[in-house]
Parts: sequence; C-alpha cells; structure tokens
Amino acid sequence: MLQTGDYIVPLFNGKPRFAKPILFYWLQAGSSKLFGITEFAARVPSALAATLLVLGIFAFALKFLSVNGAFVSAIALAGTIGFVGSARFGTTDAVLNLFIGSSICSFYWGIHSYNKKITNANKIQNRIPWLIGWLAITAAFITKGPVGLVLPFLVICFYLLFKRQLIITLRHACIPTGILLFITLSLPWYVSIHNATSGAFTDQFFLSENVGRFGGEWGHREPWWYFLPILFLFFFPWSAMLPQAWLHSLARGSTSTDPKYFKNDLPIFCTIWSLTVIVIFSASGIKNPQYILPAFPALSMLVGWFWSERNNYCKRGLVFMAGLSLGFGILSLCGPWLIANPFSGRLPFPDLENFTLPFYSLGLMLVSMGACALASAYFNGGLKWVAVLWFVLCLPTILFLLLPLTSQYRQETLKVFSTKISEALNEKDRLLVVGRDPSSVVYYSHRVATRIGSTRIKNLKDLTDGEKDQLNALFNEPVRVDIISNVLIGNELMDIYPLRMNGKHNGYSWISKPEGVLCGN
Repeated sequence: MLQTGDYIVPLFNGKPRFAKPILFYWLQAGSSKLFGITEFAARVPSALAATLLVLGIFAFALKFLSVNGAFVSAIALAGTIGFVGSARFGTTDAVLNLFIGSSICSFYWGIHSYNKKITNANKIQNRIPWLIGWLAITAAFITKGPVGLVLPFLVICFYLLFKRQLIITLRHACIPTGILLFITLSLPWYVSIHNATSGAFTDQFFLSENVGRFGGEWGHREPWWYFLPILFLFFFPWSAMLPQAWLHSLARGSTSTDPKYFKNDLPIFCTIWSLTVIVIFSASGIKNPQYILPAFPALSMLVGWFWSERNNYCKRGLVFMAGLSLGFGILSLCGPWLIANPFSGRLPFPDLENFTLPFYSLGLMLVSMGACALASAYFNGGLKWVAVLWFVLCLPTILFLLLPLTSQYRQETLKVFSTKISEALNEKDRLLVVGRDPSSVVYYSHRVATRIGSTRIKNLKDLTDGEKDQLNALFNEPVRVDIISNVLIGNELMDIYPLRMNGKHNGYSWISKPEGVLCGN
C-alpha cells in the first residue's frame, strides 16, 4: 500500500490479495508509515490489540466478578501460549479477537444494564453498550468478514435463548441504529473493492474464502476433535481447569435462583460463549489452530471466576493443573537426554541438541509451577499468595523460553535464507517456494515468489501434473532460479536436477539452478 498508494485493493506477492478484508492492512500500513517497514511495525497492531483486550477483560470482569476473579481473568488471558503467540505474529487473529470479544462483552453489558424506567438520562445510558457492540462488530467484519458478524450474534442468541429473553432483549438492542452504523462504516470499502476488481473480490472472498472454507472444499481438513488438543496446548496451563469450570458453571446456572443473575450469570454466559466458538469451528470443514482464539476471553473469565470460588471443584482443578505441570516439567528436564539417546538422528530439527539450557530452565519452571498450584490448593494465608505470585511470575518466563524457540524453527531460517537470496538475485532471476506458504519468504526477500505445491505435500510425487510442468518450465528458463523447500524435497530436487546446495538448516533447504543452465525434463 505504501509503495503503490492503493488503499482499496491490497496487493501481495505481485497479485491482489483477497483472503482478508482491509482493516488489518490499513493498521499495518499506518504502523509501517510511523515506524518504518520492519518486523516490529508489522506486529504492532497485533500486540496493541492483545494488550487492549487484556485490559478490557480486566475492566469487564471487575464489573461482574470479585477483584481477585478479575485479576486472575486478566492473568489467565495474558499468560497462555496461544494468546501471546497471536500478539507476536503479524496476522489478523489478535485484532479480530479484540473486536469479537469487545462486541460480545458490550452486548452482555447492555443486557444487564438495561433500565426499564425510561428517562432522557438512562435512555442514553442504555444505548451506550449496545452501540459499542455494534461498532466492534463492524470493525470485526472489516477485519475478517462474516465470521466477525456471525460469531457474536450466535453467542448472544444462544445465551438469550438459554435465559428465555430473546424477544424481550431485541426490543432495546438498538437494532435500527446498529444496522445503520454497520452499513455506513463497512459498506463503502466493500463496494469500492467490488467495483475496482469487477466483482472478483466478492466472488473469491465470500464464496471461496468463507463458504468454501466452512464447507471443507479446500484448505486444512482435520477431524472433528482437532481443537481438543489445540485448546489444551494453546490455553495451557489454565486448560487443566476447564472441564471442572464448565461443569461447575452449568451446575450453578441451572440451579441459581438469583433474579439479578450477576454473580451467577457470567460463568454460564462464558461457558455458552466458549463452547459456541469451539463447536462452530469443529463443525467447519477447514480448521486452523488460531480459529478458537475468540473463545479465550470467555475461558479466561471462566477461570477467574472458578479460581475465586475456592471450593472443592477449584481444588480438583488446581490439583489436575499441578499434575500436568509436574509431568511436563519432568519430561522437559529429560528432553536433552531423550534427544541425545533414543531419538538421536530421528528428529527433523537436529539443532535441538544445542538447546539444553532452555529445556532445563523450562522443566524447572514447570515443576515449580506444579508445586505452586498444589500449595495454592491446600494452603491458606500468606503461603498461598506467595505460591500464586510465583506461579504468575513463572508464566511470562516460560512464554519467553518457548516462543523464541518456536520462532527460530518457524521463521529464523527462512529470514536468513530469504535475506541472502535478496542480495544474490538480479531483477530477472526467479524465486521459487516448494511445498510451503511463501508469505515469510516474500516478506524477508522483498521479491515476488512463485509457489509450487501446498503445505501438505511431503515429496515431489505429491505434486500434480500441472505443478510438475510448471517446475520443469521454470528450470528451462536461462535465468538463475533459487528454491526454498523442506530438506526432503530439496534432496529430491538435487537428485533429479543439476542444482547447487546453498544451505540446510532447521529442516529447510536453499538450493539454486545456475544462470544459463537448462535442466527441465
């Protein structure tokens, strides 16, 4: 956008990019204009959105839970692998999570702040949370499309059906004003890009990217239970408390006689919210790990409420959390020995052998967290809060150990290879990415890259006939062609074609076809 000056049609890798709407690209463009075109600038919108969501969840939970419950809610949200990861990546997920979470919380606030005594003062007061919710839904729709609209409405509708207050609530939900806001703020860009692309964006985005993905026509097909282990990992360590928290909230919600429904209603609302997200995306034909992030604000408040209850249900959850932390801690302490002995030479990332200190540090942290969880379950007074404080301090330490390691294996090698390719290639030379998404390579090399093969292919035999023809055509061009692929595919290419190996690291290969060599079959 900064190079072309076109803020209507996003371009990536030399082509129009129809995968997402425009708002996140605008935010990244503004950040890049302010801080320069750097990794930091690309990640600023995600980091800022995640920070605002943590603060917002604390303020919202403080309205309906105790101070302890609100504090634990914010800590639980800010201290999970999935949430922190979304804040570090330059993707739409953290921003979408902010807008979806804000809209659902605002609508819940509107439902519970409604004042039946109509005066000029409380008429405005009744409208404020609903209008905030409508604005947040509009922003979510311009960030990622229909999911930003459908998901909040489903959560609120299921909740109101559970309470048998759907029709009554719709009467004061500011629906005409909200629809007017939605159309006024979102429609202009959608109309502009529809006209600028002669309808191509509308067809590809709404039909292929949304209807097609949900129907499983293409993309990451996974089994229905796919999100269960993902939820456990992404929401760890708090995921250990979720089964007990869900069951306890359902029991409280079904037996509560409190007409105000403040203290008892938020847990069942968070349960409906989180399960709606998980069930909807489990039913989708296409699944990605980040799809369940909109459930995390609800899950964090559920954990905050559950923790503040301090009953036998909570004690069992803490004991389970302690057991998992101790188990993973011992496994991490044994990690260097396992890599050096029974798994020696069998792992795709042999450089893991160089990371003994992070394994030991992570193991000690997890073991100490398990001990803290046990202490907070069985002790009261000062010792309990010392244990809680140490548990909270361990969370960011673990995240700073895990995420850089993940980043190193996911991105660092690609960054190094892509930077060297950018320096080595002339304008006429070609860059080829085989069997993986080219986004990182394009970003770090500042070049257009040709992609051959999906991320699902394991070797060259998995390529279609058309992709094989495309590969041979590139190798029959007299220009230099640099290729990035996984090691297995790189070795296959070296066996078939007279190519030069430039480097192997962390499971990736960088190979080249020299200029003037024609070697296509």
